[in-house]
Amino acid sequence: MSATLPAARSRALALAFALALLAGVAAAPPAAPRPEGVERRAAREQLPPPFRSYSRPGIDPAVRKVRGRVRVHIQLRRVRVLRDVLRAARRVQAAQTLPLPLARRAGADVALGRRLALRSERARERNLRLLARLLRPGAHLLGRATERVLALGGRVEESDPITLSLTAELPTRAAIRLARSPLVWSVSLAPRRDPLVRVGSDAVGAPIWWVNGAFGQQLPGYPTDGTGTGPDLFIAGDTVDGEHPAYRPLLAQGRLIVPPGYRPLCTATDAIGDPCSHGTAIAAMAIGQGCDQRYDSRCAQQGNSAELGIAPGIDKLIVDGEPRFDEPAPLPCGGEGYPFFSGYSWAIGLPVSFVSSSGCSGTWPIAPDPAETVSASHGGTGEPGEGDDTQWDRGADAVTSSVGILFFRSAGNSGYLYDSGSRAKCDGQNEVCVGAFQPGASVSDRSDDEITYFSERGPTPGGRKKPDMVAVGAGFGRYPNPFWRDSGEPLFTGRWTGTSFSAPQAAAASVLLHSVGVVDPLARKALLLNSAYKPPALGCPQDSGSGRDSQGYSPKWGWWDPCWGWGALDLARAWRERANWASGVVRPGAPVFYRTRVESPDDRATVAWYRRGTIRWVSPYEHEVLAATLTDIDLVQAAADERVQEISGSRIDNVEQVRARRGTFPRQVIYKVVARSQIDGLAAEPFAIAATRPLEPLAAPVPTVNVERARSGDLRVGESDTLTISVRNPADELAARDVALAVELPPSLRAVDSASFTLGTLAPGESARVEVRVTAVTAARGTVRVTARATALGEELSDGRELAVATLPPPTGGASGGGSSGQPGGSPPASGGGNPPAGGAPGGNAGPVPSRPPAPRPRLRDALVGAPLVRLRGRTVELVFRAHTRREWRAQLELHARRGTRYRRVRAWRLQLRCRGLGGGRWRCRARRSLTSGQVRGRRIVVVLSRRPDSVFRYVRHTLVVRRR
Repeated sequence: MSATLPAARSRALALAFALALLAGVAAAPPAAPRPEGVERRAAREQLPPPFRSYSRPGIDPAVRKVRGRVRVHIQLRRVRVLRDVLRAARRVQAAQTLPLPLARRAGADVALGRRLALRSERARERNLRLLARLLRPGAHLLGRATERVLALGGRVEESDPITLSLTAELPTRAAIRLARSPLVWSVSLAPRRDPLVRVGSDAVGAPIWWVNGAFGQQLPGYPTDGTGTGPDLFIAGDTVDGEHPAYRPLLAQGRLIVPPGYRPLCTATDAIGDPCSHGTAIAAMAIGQGCDQRYDSRCAQQGNSAELGIAPGIDKLIVDGEPRFDEPAPLPCGGEGYPFFSGYSWAIGLPVSFVSSSGCSGTWPIAPDPAETVSASHGGTGEPGEGDDTQWDRGADAVTSSVGILFFRSAGNSGYLYDSGSRAKCDGQNEVCVGAFQPGASVSDRSDDEITYFSERGPTPGGRKKPDMVAVGAGFGRYPNPFWRDSGEPLFTGRWTGTSFSAPQAAAASVLLHSVGVVDPLARKALLLNSAYKPPALGCPQDSGSGRDSQGYSPKWGWWDPCWGWGALDLARAWRERANWASGVVRPGAPVFYRTRVESPDDRATVAWYRRGTIRWVSPYEHEVLAATLTDIDLVQAAADERVQEISGSRIDNVEQVRARRGTFPRQVIYKVVARSQIDGLAAEPFAIAATRPLEPLAAPVPTVNVERARSGDLRVGESDTLTISVRNPADELAARDVALAVELPPSLRAVDSASFTLGTLAPGESARVEVRVTAVTAARGTVRVTARATALGEELSDGRELAVATLPPPTGGASGGGSSGQPGGSPPASGGGNPPAGGAPGGNAGPVPSRPPAPRPRLRDALVGAPLVRLRGRTVELVFRAHTRREWRAQLELHARRGTRYRRVRAWRLQLRCRGLGGGRWRCRARRSLTSGQVRGRRIVVVLSRRPDSVFRYVRHTLVVRRR
């Protein structure tokens, strides 16, 4: 994103930012982050960058055009507080992955899958609690912004501590004024969120799960954990009438959850957008409990007891609930009031900042049992003229990737307005965008299924492939009647249709997969899309001219279709393929290989990954921003002889799919997951792959490199050393061909012999070793970089290692001066006596002996490697740093208290450092100290790290403020 600007333009830009700083909207630029490890190698290899996007500062011009009140999305500054948050989010994702052999066993054993799902849930909740602690500074910033919005006469609808953003409705003039605040980075229009209902389960194959005892619940005989017993679902933006017989069992058993201060009951109205009538109608598609006569005598009527959702045995259903305005809720900071609440953030395990009408503010504890799956039946339509990648979209992707949830959203009900510019869009790229289809006359025969006229079509305005899939949105039978309390109204009705019914159905399918051990949300997404069904005759007018063949492949769209997406929800096929998935990571130069067997042209594989939130330094704005980055990953199907058969490689999508479609059957094929771009924020990109048949991982023959020195310690100028480089093929079956080795030396070293080698082919498990002799030519610190390259299955493989080397000046000589007698200060011999001095005139004096120039003073090195890190975990202070030596370090912990207008030291302890070697002359040192709550309260905590200078290392002193008060 950075670019070199001309001098005149740079001066103009500097002047503009100086004026902005006076206006209070600029922020001090931090140091630009340096790429590390694999990213440095990728930069040297000239790989293209990933697809990145971020919000521009200031106010969106579209906001100024709105009259009256406007609904806006507000992005705050100071995203630097999110660095540790994004690191902790990786642990949440890692808790939801399984190795392939364990995933395969879980697919064959429902009981084992259930135990793995419970274990994953406990690990995920532990990491979410850690993530919530790290999010508290961001939640406090959101609290300050909320107070500002309320002071301007606005109303906050939702806040998100991961992206430091909130959604609010306020007067247009107030929004313009808010954009000038130093706390705000940008203000843009928030998308509309209208209910997508217009005035069953058998159709998608759910009964096969029920026959095998999988209802989405904990099966009998399994231990429960401390917070929940299975997968949970959150219905966003809606509430349900918990007293309706379709939901009464959930309410009676405590499985219908609402945020604190809300009630799980509501009264439906005829108002457009009423969350009670909308939510009561659509939630039963996911978790309808049927109808028990204990709750209403009308349940005895024919058909009422059979109205079951996809996952009726779900552990917990979380909804927004109805505010208790007549009953003030007790607040965590004391007192009572009506707290603003972001039900979405709370339900998925994020801390929520609130400001109550009583003046109390703070952060609410996270939900005791956060949801793993979310369904939203509001506003997935891309309006004409709306951007394809807005600030709202980037924030949605950052949240879903950080918390590790699977989000389903309705595609929209304006498909008949396709020619007017209406498109299926949803929010961001991670959400599963669900359209609607109508089952045919026979439930068992799906060839006569049809796409509904109102289901939103794709692609998005920017060409992305949405919708992802379709589910039943019309012709599904009946749903709970929101007006069942009125006289003459039945318990169930079938007046409404729409994509609002489709999203909960697909979300419940994800709950079923989770309940049998598919714990990775990316794997659940890949399985649902890979098992989706497409009728032979697609019948999509928007697909005309795409060149689609009889098998359903289009050179323009691949296997995706503008109406059906990747296909219609098919739970019968998902049950058969529930064990055929794998989680992995991929990076440039290290593709991932899987072998499988294809038996028909319809056999396929699908790979899915996240668009993630990263923090990037943006040069034009001289500021760090929260950016959305999408790694370019391709899915390739190859034959055993390395011939490429099919390839799916979109630059702007995060789902790829290939199918067998031609050739002889059965046969073996190899699926290759390949990263075609650099990766932001991570060393490797996580992904999940699902296939029709079982997958067998193949270890890629990426040549592993190891570098060792013959000598220990630093080199002096003129000295030589030998680098021993070993290369090994770690694969069990595949050979590494055309192996080449390149050694890149720093300017301080010079190779005596060649630094490039061609090793040919390395068989599985075979190793090779070469030696490179180097000589130190200048005194400096540098890095030796060794890169090994090879090819296998038509892909280029690479790996590298780095070795830090320091060279010192040559040793100094003895003292200058002295006569021929060899005694210090002696005089030369007299004229004519003895032999003439060497180099002197015969029979004469040799003249004055020239003195040697003073030896150059050795250049001192930095003892530290990088910057020291100090953090406060609870009441424990921890110091960690890396250094070139472990001797003579001193660390001191200090407590400072305010005395008047200044802070003064009131207590100090010396920290005991413990160091361990890292190799290459480096050490890692750390120290800890636990404090009491009385010592921490109201004090500034400071750590002072110092080291006296010596003949090698210069003076070090770092004053690190752990917490300011």
